[in-house]
Amino acid sequence: MRIAVIGAGAMGSIYGGHLSLHNDVWLIDTNPSVIEHLQKEGLKLIVSKIAELNTKGLPVILTGDFNVAPTNECVEVLRSTMIDARVAAPVTDQYNTYNAWTANGKSIIDYIWFSGFGGVLSYHTVRDAYAGVSLISDHYPITAQLVIKK
Repeated sequence: MRIAVIGAGAMGSIYGGHLSLHNDVWLIDTNPSVIEHLQKEGLKLIVSKIAELNTKGLPVILTGDFNVAPTNECVEVLRSTMIDARVAAPVTDQYNTYNAWTANGKSIIDYIWFSGFGGVLSYHTVRDAYAGVSLISDHYPITAQLVIKK
């Protein structure tokens, strides 16, 4: 079986490693330290690979730390084929996703993009303490509630 893991950071790499024992696995990472030229060509490559692998037009979710602001021109390639959950959700926020280990954060660089769904109901930057720890990472987790088409 051929499997693509999109967003192959730490956890995606673990899953990909296990899956590769018996499958043909592609790890597609969105972290610019792994993919050169992400700001210019990386997202074009990701969009191209999604089109190549998703021949049945199935719903797609693309998440990641793209290390670029929402106004950066490189995300325009995504806007032509996918929807930014933060922007489209009727219930959303504008909190920074990269916090640099500070309470107020530094910038929005983490995303949830989607296509093939019936829409998005909500987007949320999770800034709550976890197990009594206020900052569990240098990025806040983000969530989106997507609507599955029937």
